Amino acid sequence: FVVADERGRPLIVHNCENATQAASRDILVYGMKAADEAGYTVVLHVHDELICETPDDPAYTAEGLAEHMTTGAYWAVGLPLATAPGSSGPPGSII
Repeated sequence: FVVADERGRPLIVHNCENATQAASRDILVYGMKAADEAGYTVVLHVHDELICETPDDPAYTAEGLAEHMTTGAYWAVGLPLATAPGSSGPPGSII
């Protein structure tokens, strides 16, 4: 964003990339906490992906994890969040 003086000349120019990355990280951590509290033990995260360990129970699904990841923080109400749940591990693994 740009803050201009009374003549419209740029006074301050900021790059918003860091603010966007910070907000994205906060949303990810909020989802990680929600997933962990629901029994999806987060063992690793890379960028916007979570790797979790769960009990061998059909109640734990990729879709369930996706729901926890997209619940969103209270301060981000209305922010459209979506996931593409999937698995790249052995049968029964959730990523």
